[in-house]
Amino acid sequence: MTLARGIVEAAPVRRQSSAARRRPERAKLRRTRLMKEGALSSDESSAPSRVHAMSYLLIVEPSKLMAGMIADAMKASRERARIISEAPLALSMVAAEKPLAVVTALELRGIGGESLIAALKIDSRFRAVPIVLLTSRTEPRRWPPPIAPDCTVEKSAGGVKKLVEFLSQVGVMAAMRRGASSGVASEHIAGRILLAEDARAIQKLVRHMLHVAGADVVAVDDGAQAVAAAREGGFDLILMDIEMPVMDGWTATAELRRAGVDAPIVAFSAHDTPEFRAQVTERGFTDLLAKPIKRESLIEACARLLRGAQAAHPV
Repeated sequence: MTLARGIVEAAPVRRQSSAARRRPERAKLRRTRLMKEGALSSDESSAPSRVHAMSYLLIVEPSKLMAGMIADAMKASRERARIISEAPLALSMVAAEKPLAVVTALELRGIGGESLIAALKIDSRFRAVPIVLLTSRTEPRRWPPPIAPDCTVEKSAGGVKKLVEFLSQVGVMAAMRRGASSGVASEHIAGRILLAEDARAIQKLVRHMLHVAGADVVAVDDGAQAVAAAREGGFDLILMDIEMPVMDGWTATAELRRAGVDAPIVAFSAHDTPEFRAQVTERGFTDLLAKPIKRESLIEACARLLRGAQAAHPV
């Protein structure tokens, strides 16, 4: 963990004025290196960095055979993949562009895949990025929950199939197909979203789906945390589970409305009857999404509500 924190910590500020003069040269060298690695095309090398998810899959894999198997799977559906071999370069690319997802081998030169995953997981900016671990180990590896990969697959044809299934579930495959012509993921939702959900599996899945669609996502585990986060402001949309520990969604929504928070609040619930929908509206929610959450319904609802909120509060 110490190594992972060291990777993502900012470098100390140098006093020499020559450091500032070297920045353009370092940036040019980095772009050249990205192009040589095949991670950046010539027309993108001079483009400004985007803050939302780019429509490519980042693969960190030194084995040309394994990388080729994955690339072939991507080509079968006209997906795009960028293949590199080193963890530091991967961190640089994720920080600059936020790819749709990251697939990394465990065995890397220098900094290993374990440290790369930990570095991305401990940084709140990147927790919504789906991370897949490629491994040749037959025995399952135990990871501390905060830094565990979102999916682990074997380095085999069967593993590649599992990888494609996972990426399809969170919307990566569709986003790369539809965004291939523009370079930016389609089904794009621009906005900062607060997600309150205590079920970790659901929280992780929804977080990934929203990231892939372009949103900036912050996730919390209960209503009290949601109230604290939302009161600080800056959220365009709030997704609120009804049944949560510490403080449920009913109470949290009431607290936020009393505090003057007027952002749209969407209820998550397994209940979906006309009577329940009426109750949701009466108690301060803007809309209801029934569980199990479907990606198409989630993205459509978020896009619609964000458009409405932006129209009501134009910049």
